[in-house]
Amino acid sequence: MLLACTLVLCFGGPKAFADPLPAVISFELAPPDPQGMVPIAADSGSTVGWSFTVETAIEVSSLGLYDSGLDGLSQPHLVGIWDEGEQLLTSSEIPAGDGNPLVGGYRYSPIQPILLTTGHTYVIGATVPLGVPSTVTVELGDPIVPDLYPFHNVEPGSVLTASQIKLARASLASWGDAGPLGSMGPGVLNFPDEVVDGGYFFAPNFRFTPIPEPGSLVILAVGWVAALSRRHKGADDFGSSRDAR
Repeated sequence: MLLACTLVLCFGGPKAFADPLPAVISFELAPPDPQGMVPIAADSGSTVGWSFTVETAIEVSSLGLYDSGLDGLSQPHLVGIWDEGEQLLTSSEIPAGDGNPLVGGYRYSPIQPILLTTGHTYVIGATVPLGVPSTVTVELGDPIVPDLYPFHNVEPGSVLTASQIKLARASLASWGDAGPLGSMGPGVLNFPDEVVDGGYFFAPNFRFTPIPEPGSLVILAVGWVAALSRRHKGADDFGSSRDAR
């Protein structure tokens, strides 16, 4: 009975009680560039993102989109994760507005959890439609208010990722044909396979829970059993000494 309870604690505990971690934890943005170093893809078929490997197995539970103003998104966006064979493993829509949870500058939407394992490269991407002008905004002289996302304005030495995540390519894209009138979100996800030098396409992000290796769980279980056995033996010895008196 003791062993069974200990195994439940060791095998079920670490995953069940851990808070999800963001893949990209933080980064610093350089001052705004007057020449427009933050790109805006005006087509609903444009997808930007980055590739990564995992140092240990992880379970992804939500996908996120960067909210530059921390005040909600002007357009809905799609975020997806592909494997190295360009197979879309999961995707989710991040709606416009500020209704979705804001964590570390990203608006997140939950997904059915998926397992990512070591020895593979994965790609995360987000659609970046520009939006379309409305009658009101045109009259005000500001036809489109786009959702901005990080690119050349990320300070390279400031990027911090979770220890389980290793960046492979920091800026990947699949460009659509930008139109002068923009395009509506959420757009269409396309596998971003074009490497863009000199930037970080951190429009998308994800949150995950590490999955402990089986070997470490066994060691943990054995340790718990030994510790509890010692406590149990100590209690028996104490009881025996009292009975002897």
